[in-house]
Amino acid sequence: AMTRLRKEIDLQMYPDGAQIELASGYHHVSLKNFVMAYEAARRNNRRVPVDYLESLERAYHYSLYVSFPDLLMPAVNDSGPLNIRDAMREASAFFPERKDFEWIASDGKSGAPLDKASSAFPYAGHFVMRSGWDRDDACLFFDGGPYGYGHQHEDKLNVILYAYGEILIADPGNYQYDTSEWRRYMLSSWSHNTVVVDGEGQHQYGKPREAYIVDEPLPHTWISQDGFNYASATYGEGYGPGEDRTVTHRRSILYIKPDLWIITDFLSPSDEEEHSYEAAFHLTAKSASAENLACSTISNNVPGCVIHAFGPKQTSLRIAEGERDPHLRGWMPKNGDVSCCHPTPTAIYSYSGSGPICCTYIVCPVPAAGVSPIASISQIRVNPHSVTGNAGVLKRTDGQEVYFLQRVPGAHRVYVGDLETDAEAGAMVVDQFGRIQALHLANGTHVRGEGTHITVGDTIY
Repeated sequence: AMTRLRKEIDLQMYPDGAQIELASGYHHVSLKNFVMAYEAARRNNRRVPVDYLESLERAYHYSLYVSFPDLLMPAVNDSGPLNIRDAMREASAFFPERKDFEWIASDGKSGAPLDKASSAFPYAGHFVMRSGWDRDDACLFFDGGPYGYGHQHEDKLNVILYAYGEILIADPGNYQYDTSEWRRYMLSSWSHNTVVVDGEGQHQYGKPREAYIVDEPLPHTWISQDGFNYASATYGEGYGPGEDRTVTHRRSILYIKPDLWIITDFLSPSDEEEHSYEAAFHLTAKSASAENLACSTISNNVPGCVIHAFGPKQTSLRIAEGERDPHLRGWMPKNGDVSCCHPTPTAIYSYSGSGPICCTYIVCPVPAAGVSPIASISQIRVNPHSVTGNAGVLKRTDGQEVYFLQRVPGAHRVYVGDLETDAEAGAMVVDQFGRIQALHLANGTHVRGEGTHITVGDTIY
């Protein structure tokens, strides 16, 4: 029996610890079943294979390091946010050598504090970019992985933002299992923080369930360093019931610690026709404002966030809330009630064009009664035009400037203003005196100005 269970845990748990349905609640349903078998074996003095225990440990590790600082796992696929405190007490008892498990189980009274580094789970395609583990720290979850074996949503490249003790940009999570239009909406791309193409959402449903299990991680990029993280993944499995694969969507995210995310959507069609795109960010605030391409949920009472964007000509922003026609837009369950959806402000960025195009969103959390740290954002042209990308300079209210770039992958050298770089993504942080404080390069080796290498400590003006 233990041999069969060992084979089953290998089938259900990816090597990175995630359960194949990729839903937080069902991850723990499976984990609990495997744990009950382990406990029964221990009580009856039956030997448990070492690799079975290693799988259990990886599953607990995934649960912890995919969680937000409030110790809630993300509400992805058919799952609400799941509190892991009890699971960590169990994990600490099974694996006393894991001092990080003990730290959570003891509420910080013993063990060792958690590693503040961000985490990647390549088989799940789950990437977690965090500033730390304190309740007010910032954290973004990015889903660049498979569809899932069951309980799936059409939401690849979805993001969730947490900061100051709250979810600020949300996945709507689960909805009751019925055949209503609301259940269909909750399963669709329209209720998630991703892009719909030509009025159609992602469509992976309908294949044999085994087709949704991966033997190797899907193609992605993950770079994690002290000052920044970079993640990039693609969706190309088709839009609408006909699974039209004309357009491929790549989302790349550059995180400049501690509080700045630069998200760029690259839309690449295989034809020369014009296509329309809508990117959504579902906000948990009671209200949101829009001015030009900037969205804000800053409030005196609760934390909020700001989103600034620039993209193709005629890019527009609207706040959708409780829309029904032509599609449900701006709805979400609230307070754990999965039987009803309520209007919720949702930032919708719309744009269109032919050929490869991209749109960039700069996301920054703001504490309650705080002000945005972003004073202004200006776009900078990327050359040559044949390389799809966006660049800009962000000025903070403290006088600091952040020059940034994101482009399509490949062996390209591009010019951003007077600077040249081979980086796929990057940021140069400059203080109010023009001195470079940090230089972050993803898949790149250099920045040059007038043929001279630029590095930290140099003065650019």
